[in-house]
Amino acid sequence: MTKEMNKRLWYMTNVKKLVIDNPSIIDEFEWMFLKNLIMKEPIPRLYHIDLVRELLDHLSLIPDKDNIYIKFLEELEKEHEIKDKKIIEVGGGTFPNLAKRISKKLKTGTITVYDPRLSKAEKQTEKMILKREMFTTKTPIKDTNLMIGLMPCKGIEPLINQAINNRIDFMIWLCEGGPHGDYIDYFEYEDEWLDSILSYGKRGVEKNNMGQMKVKHFPKYSEYPIIYNTKKEE
Repeated sequence: MTKEMNKRLWYMTNVKKLVIDNPSIIDEFEWMFLKNLIMKEPIPRLYHIDLVRELLDHLSLIPDKDNIYIKFLEELEKEHEIKDKKIIEVGGGTFPNLAKRISKKLKTGTITVYDPRLSKAEKQTEKMILKREMFTTKTPIKDTNLMIGLMPCKGIEPLINQAINNRIDFMIWLCEGGPHGDYIDYFEYEDEWLDSILSYGKRGVEKNNMGQMKVKHFPKYSEYPIIYNTKKEE
């Protein structure tokens, strides 16, 4: 048996136990899809697929050098001193992997995570508040001074909308979007949607005196960029 196959089987054993212990996290169709991915996709590709990535990171099975959660936090800390921030994370996932890492770095700050998929097995703490609901343009954000999202899918639009309209610093790692098939979609192609997000963010940041909007690409981790506002001088 090859080294790669041993690794796949190790992943499968650990993920299967996690799913058995937490039967509500994925349905039968997702489980079949997950098994197929783990056994057939190139291993580096597994770290790019949200469902697999989230479970493997929860099990501490992603090497640090390939871990997008670590990379996002690294970029966030380059821009912000987060220890005293009141942070909102949109689309934290079934397991709030990013929020857990951030909460360990907080002093007086807090991070509030929004996602209806949050596992009931996850418990909130004094520094990590869990909201098992969708984040919308009407969600209260009083006292928030930083908003983030790591590939929050449909949460991208309300996140950037709330951040810009309330002049709150933000950082978002974008993901697939645009033509979801919903009646509210206005885009035929994903590129159109991506261009609209970038244009809306840039205009909003400049109009509301939030500094400049920056775009960073890290193709090792994703084909989609990180966008954020900054008041720092180059």
